[in-house]
Amino acid sequence: MENDARTLWKKLIKPTIPGSRKLYELYFIYTFLGVKRGEMLLELLERFSPVERKFFLDVGCGAGGLAIAFTKRSSTVVAFDIDPKYLKVAEAWAKEEGVELNLMVASGESMPFKDGVFDFVACSDIIEHLKNPAGMVGEVARVLKKGGVVYLTCPNRISPRIIWKDNHYLLPFFTLLPRRLADAYVKIMKRGESNEVFFLPLYPKLIKLFENAGIRLHSWDLEEKTNALRSALSHLKSSKVSGLIMRAAKFILKNFYLKWICPVWIFLGRKL
Repeated sequence: MENDARTLWKKLIKPTIPGSRKLYELYFIYTFLGVKRGEMLLELLERFSPVERKFFLDVGCGAGGLAIAFTKRSSTVVAFDIDPKYLKVAEAWAKEEGVELNLMVASGESMPFKDGVFDFVACSDIIEHLKNPAGMVGEVARVLKKGGVVYLTCPNRISPRIIWKDNHYLLPFFTLLPRRLADAYVKIMKRGESNEVFFLPLYPKLIKLFENAGIRLHSWDLEEKTNALRSALSHLKSSKVSGLIMRAAKFILKNFYLKWICPVWIFLGRKL
């Protein structure tokens, strides 16, 4: 079919992704796992509160995978992207999945919504592409209800895995370069007309950025690894020994793993 989502993607999006065949194929596969990723996100959110009858916003929705997953759960969902080509793909994909999306063209740095209207805002794979990330963070805080939740992903520029091969252009040492050199690197390696990754903060800067807007971020990676360790230590008879191990492990995870090793940060933040 000429108007199915994958055909539209190849027609509208593929010409805008110069570079290696491998780069395009990875992007294509990742995109069309979006509904599965959305289902996993909903399972994560349900650990904190019910997701039915909530108001969801998907910022920079791309092909709409997360929004489709949210809509299937009878949630009220609004999704937007700055590029209308992606919205055409999202509309076609939603039709294939048997749902209808509320889609619009908009910018994350200037959202056309009233204050405090959403229970949940998803910012997946978006903040690193913004020239004004503080503007988007401020807008997220504005449109969230008090106690509302934000989902955020962001690559860690100093993670060894990202240094060896970044997750946007598959180039070694890309994330360590100054802006002008990164632009030249992308062009020389024929991965694009310019570098479209503008914001690669260190961990403390990212946390502070959201704190300044009244949102406290909590690391999903830290919680998952802490829970796994707690479960593994449950067989120990000595509570003192397990307590010491847990405190040492939390210190290492928080101050070493999260800041230096974790390749992509996944956060759930709550508006205070």
